[in-house]
Amino acid sequence: MMGSPFNRQGTAMVDQLAASAYAQFLMEAAQGGIGGENIANEFGNFLGQLISGERAPMGMSQAMGGLESLRGTLGGVSQKVSGAGIDANDPGALGQFAAQGGINPIEYAIAGLLADPQRQAQVYQGAMLPSLGPGLTKGLATAMAPMQQSYNDILEGLMFQDPKTAFSSLLDVLLGRFTGAPGSPAGPQLQGMMGPQRPQSRYGTPPPGF
Repeated sequence: MMGSPFNRQGTAMVDQLAASAYAQFLMEAAQGGIGGENIANEFGNFLGQLISGERAPMGMSQAMGGLESLRGTLGGVSQKVSGAGIDANDPGALGQFAAQGGINPIEYAIAGLLADPQRQAQVYQGAMLPSLGPGLTKGLATAMAPMQQSYNDILEGLMFQDPKTAFSSLLDVLLGRFTGAPGSPAGPQLQGMMGPQRPQSRYGTPPPGF
C-alpha cells in the first residue's frame, strides 16, 4: 500500500524525503562533499545512498552549518560575477562565465538552482524537516512569510545602490546575517529565524546586541 500513488501517507513520505534530500545534497555540495561534473548523476547517487542508509539524514547542527555554506556560496558567486561585470540574471552569460572557469561547476549549479528566493525558502524548510518534522516545518513556513516580505521590501530599497555591495540573499535574512551593504554605517538589520546570530557575517560585522 505504501507504494501506491493513491496512498496519502506514502506520497507524503516521498515528498518529505525529496524535500530534505534536495536540501542536504545542495548543502553538502557547497561544503565540498559532492564532486563531479554531472550534478544530476551526483544527485541520483546521493539519493540512493540516503535511501539505503549508507548516508545518514542530517540533524539540526548539520542543517544550520550547511545553510551557512549555501549562503556563503551564493554570496561568493555574486561577488565574482559582479566583479566580472556580468549580469547574474542572464543564464547565458552566467553559463559562459562558468565555462571560462570564472566559477566552478558546483558553484554554477547552486547559483542556478537557488537564484529564486522562493527556492531558497524551500531549501531552508527542507533542511529543517528532518529535525522538526512536517507539522512544525509547516508552522515554520508560516512564520517565514513576513521575513520573506521584509526581504522583498529591503531588496527594493537597495535596487538603486551599487549591485557589487548591495547583494544579499534571502538565506542571509533567514539566518540573521543580513546587515545591509558592506561598509554601510546604518544598513538594515534583521534577526534570523533561529534568533540572533553573533558570528561575523560574510557581508559585514553585526553591531553589538545583534
